[in-house]
Amino acid sequence: MIRSAVLFLMLLAPALHAGEEDDMWDAMAATLPPAPPGYVREIAGDRSGSRATFGDDVEVEARYIGPDGTVALTLLTGNSLLAAAPSAIGLGSLLYGTEEINGQGYFAGRDSLTAQFGKLLIEAEGAERAVIREVLQGLDIARLKAMFPAE
Repeated sequence: MIRSAVLFLMLLAPALHAGEEDDMWDAMAATLPPAPPGYVREIAGDRSGSRATFGDDVEVEARYIGPDGTVALTLLTGNSLLAAAPSAIGLGSLLYGTEEINGQGYFAGRDSLTAQFGKLLIEAEGAERAVIREVLQGLDIARLKAMFPAE
């Protein structure tokens, strides 16, 4: 009987958090910038797709599709692996440097810009760096920093 109760609670736990995750998904999606001129924005997946990741993760992704390629902008929070992210992200910046956009520092990768603050990871990758910059300039960093304050 105890085993059955534990299994039931394990199955129920994601549903108990689903409302909170849906609210967070909506709040994060609201910070996504509009598409740059000549581009179309598609928000990938939906709230339930973020629950397919680890535990209490919330992931929001938008694709900006246009004449110079596609930029994928991902916002990720709640992942226990985020604690190790600064070290891994920082290694790429040794080769490609860093950039600042709207007061936020980003680690540069070969075809990406990545930032982390609080419990939020931001990654934009894909098209030419100029297009990535243009997308990130529209990101509501102040609102995201209020949602995910540094600890």
